[in-house]
Amino acid sequence: MQGDRTDKRDTSAFNTWKDIIIPGNVDDGMTANGARLVDPLPLSKRKYLANFLGRAQGKVGRLQLIELAKQFPDKLESPELKLSGPDKLGRAEYFKHLQNAKFCLSPRGESSWTLRFYESFFVECVPVILSDQVELPFQNIVDYRQISIKWPSTRIGPELLDYLESIPGRAADLFFASFLLDVIR
Repeated sequence: MQGDRTDKRDTSAFNTWKDIIIPGNVDDGMTANGARLVDPLPLSKRKYLANFLGRAQGKVGRLQLIELAKQFPDKLESPELKLSGPDKLGRAEYFKHLQNAKFCLSPRGESSWTLRFYESFFVECVPVILSDQVELPFQNIVDYRQISIKWPSTRIGPELLDYLESIPGRAADLFFASFLLDVIR
């Protein structure tokens, strides 16, 4: 889990001097070798520039992403997620949405952590962190600037999509080459 110094109360009990940040757990059934339900797509075959798969939760950044997706539906996918009932989005379908974009947007949520950041790596979707105060696991060892993008939450808008569009496909591939080298080391 990543920590965030601004939980629901704009303060957090999280303290880097006494607390440990551990990566989120992604279900092994989704990722185990030979048993992957969803494999990464080549960047050239992905339909969207970016996606946001989540609920608004009344959060400004999330509401801005949903509105941005309405303005630019060919660039940003943000489907209305059904979390219960007969149209509930299953895990395999969720990962299929993730794999269909070059960049996976990971805004601040209701809690101080999200799995979306970690899930994006399994489908080789470059995570874009849209939370100003986030603290990631092992950030004193892993250089997250090499494997993700951090964008100010106050600048969510067309400028974000323009920036992501300006990144050549080869650069997105390099994010994952760098990530794999860090994992192997």
